[in-house]
Amino acid sequence: MTLLNPRQAAGLTAHSPRPDDPKAPLAEPPSKLGPMRSLAGHSAIAVKDIDRSIAFYADLGFEPLWRDPDWAFLRSPVGWGLALLGPSYRGAGPHLGFHLEAGEATEGLKVWHERCQAAGARGLGHIHSHRDGSRSFYASDPDGNTLEWVQEPAGGLLAAIAASAQQPDSP
Repeated sequence: MTLLNPRQAAGLTAHSPRPDDPKAPLAEPPSKLGPMRSLAGHSAIAVKDIDRSIAFYADLGFEPLWRDPDWAFLRSPVGWGLALLGPSYRGAGPHLGFHLEAGEATEGLKVWHERCQAAGARGLGHIHSHRDGSRSFYASDPDGNTLEWVQEPAGGLLAAIAASAQQPDSP
């Protein structure tokens, strides 16, 4: 196994020549693609009991931000998100989420959708809105792992969550 130095790893693309070759040219990131936040991304995991899982992760320092009957969203102490998917949840299953920079326009999400299509992503879904005001699409990598690209609502996800909590019958 060859470990890559950060400069090599940052330049990997599907078309890079032998990534373990230190003389291999590094690919430039496509100019139309905006950065993704890594710490503000999220993972979604299946749980058997949402309340029990919320309590467990709260004891580990996670802050519950959103709670529905079938799922919950928590934030880690460093800003990373964790979605807890209950047994009755019928949306996307366990997945890894990439959050676009808050300042990116809807076009940024469309560019990532086109990029996934060009890369041959399996199960590429359409861009759609969520009940928290975010927009996203799902795709699968070559091994069937589910990925989600998310564009937060105007003002950010936390502002949308706070606004929905003030409405009497929010989902």
